[in-house]
Amino acid sequence: MIRRLPRRFFRVQYQYDSPIERHRASVLLPMNLTVGLIIFLWLVFTITGTLTGAEVLGAADVLGPGISLALCLFVHSSIQRGRLKLAVFWFVGMLLLSGIVLTIFFNFQQPVINGTTMIGLAVPTVAAGLLLDRRRLLTVVLVLAAALVIGAASQGGSTDSNQIVMADEVAFDLSIIVAVLSTLLIFLTIFAGNTNQIAAESLLHIQQRQWVVELGVELGKTTLAESVILARALTIIHDRFAYSFAQIYVFDEDENVLKRTMNTGLGQQDLQERGNLSLTETNAISEAARTRQIVTVAVGDLGSGYLRSSSRYGIAVPILHNQNLVGVLDIQTANEDLHSFTELETLRLFAGQLGAGLMNGRRVQELDRSVKEQAAINARLQTQLTEFQRREQLRVSTVWSGYLEGRGKTAIGFDLLTEEGLTPVAANDLPDDVRATLEAGKLHIETRGNEKNIHVPIRFRNQMLGAMVFSLPATQDLTNRQIEMTQVVSERLAVALENMRLFEQSQAQAVRERKAGQIASQLIEAKDVTALLNLAAESFNEVLGAVRTEIYLQPDFLAEPLYVPHGEEANQ
Repeated sequence: MIRRLPRRFFRVQYQYDSPIERHRASVLLPMNLTVGLIIFLWLVFTITGTLTGAEVLGAADVLGPGISLALCLFVHSSIQRGRLKLAVFWFVGMLLLSGIVLTIFFNFQQPVINGTTMIGLAVPTVAAGLLLDRRRLLTVVLVLAAALVIGAASQGGSTDSNQIVMADEVAFDLSIIVAVLSTLLIFLTIFAGNTNQIAAESLLHIQQRQWVVELGVELGKTTLAESVILARALTIIHDRFAYSFAQIYVFDEDENVLKRTMNTGLGQQDLQERGNLSLTETNAISEAARTRQIVTVAVGDLGSGYLRSSSRYGIAVPILHNQNLVGVLDIQTANEDLHSFTELETLRLFAGQLGAGLMNGRRVQELDRSVKEQAAINARLQTQLTEFQRREQLRVSTVWSGYLEGRGKTAIGFDLLTEEGLTPVAANDLPDDVRATLEAGKLHIETRGNEKNIHVPIRFRNQMLGAMVFSLPATQDLTNRQIEMTQVVSERLAVALENMRLFEQSQAQAVRERKAGQIASQLIEAKDVTALLNLAAESFNEVLGAVRTEIYLQPDFLAEPLYVPHGEEANQ
């Protein structure tokens, strides 16, 4: 901690949002330290010279430099607390007032304007030009002009003669010139150096933003696995951003912990179940996850215990997607340089692109799983549908085979004789052309002699029920509309045949039920067992067409009494 204090004292600690303010702060801080050092040395030399010489030290000799030194400390504190405008105002005002008092009004009774005056006033003028905008710079110039006018007027009205010994003034003038030129050289060097540094940082930030855009474009073009996305992000952090070490923690919502998944120190290998962090722990990573904000930490600060031994500074960047925590990007460096607001904002954008890529990858994987599940379900349903169609086709085929067998025929056919008034005539044989149509199962047209025969299969639920044959003159052309009509007629005929079969089946079932009811009624009306058995035998012969019916009963059943009286009925 003690070794870091000098470094932090000479560096801007506050993170300014604007690059311009950051540049002005980085220029003002060393300029203020330079002025403070000069004032301190001036005060030391003055006190030392007074103590060793015969000259008596006055109150003004200590009060002025003491106040200036206190103002330098106030300016330094204001810079570190983010009050840059106030610091610039007091710094330029201190230089302006000191320059006017020490050069023009050093002797209030007799103001002096000479070459030393002009050299001394160059310091506040240059400082104002480096730190202020045009309007405030013009104000400083007007104040200097007013002081010069007042000094010139006062000096012009004086008629006293002064004798100046040039040899006595050389040392003083030379010290003033050297001090002013050194101060100006330091100011301009600091400003020029920081300008180049800010330009280099701006160029680096532009490149970093380009890398962020490239990552977003790369993640948007292709669908990558989560491990590939993490490896790509860490490669950019390590190779392009030049961070010495980085690792990624992925947030597990079920366990409410951060799981260290991958880092740059182990060859970007997956590290599942290693180094899990709870959100309640006291470190920068957990704090970034809780607050959803970037957290920076240096060695020795509270929450820096997770830093590696070779790391001196850490940045924990939350990986968010629509304000939902996805993980945390942990970056560690070996130096203690504070990162600018622009760099931290670039890391925030980088983490945002990474979060979007991870969530999109997870959604794509979920969609892939859903598509595979839907494909499996569709395949299963297709198999079930095919099996159902097969069974239905088999059922239709079995039903029609049983229907034909019930009629005692293997095929039923009819010829339509137009000569006798569109009368259908039963045809018991199966022509070869019809047999070919049934085997082929599709419509075909053939010409035989003077006739053109159109063979149309009759289908019901993909089951061949039969075929129709139309005969037309060979010279008559068939249009697609006519062929389509024959297929429609075939389909309607198949439905009608199925309905007719179902109707006949229902009628047969009704007849059987009615006959069974009549037999049951007759059996119930029988007076004794003998009559009942005779009636049952006659009914069976009639219904079944049997020539003989035999009914056997157990003897024990007929020997037992049907009813045994109890109580009073037995006494009667």
